[in-house]
Amino acid sequence: MPQLFRTAAPLNIVSNTFAQWTSSSSTSRRVKAIGDLYTAMRPHFPGFSYVNYIDLDLENWPVAYYKENLPRLSIVEVKYDPANVFRFAQSIPLPEIRQAG
Repeated sequence: MPQLFRTAAPLNIVSNTFAQWTSSSSTSRRVKAIGDLYTAMRPHFPGFSYVNYIDLDLENWPVAYYKENLPRLSIVEVKYDPANVFRFAQSIPLPEIRQAG
């Protein structure tokens, strides 16, 4: 695994949930069931995540994905993408001083 700070963990957990159903009338019930499963399992996970497994519900995602590398990656972001063209909901944030301008 390329993130060295994760090598100290006694167990690496990769969790993906895939579901499908044929009736749209059951969508809200099934989405809720998956959300309930996610909520029940969250306390058992370390709170960190591999950056290629995007988790929009992950609290403090910048630290969870990038940890102590975040300040350095933000500097790289400012240098190579100052307009923040290459972005998504959880991409490396520009430093506060750049966002204000």
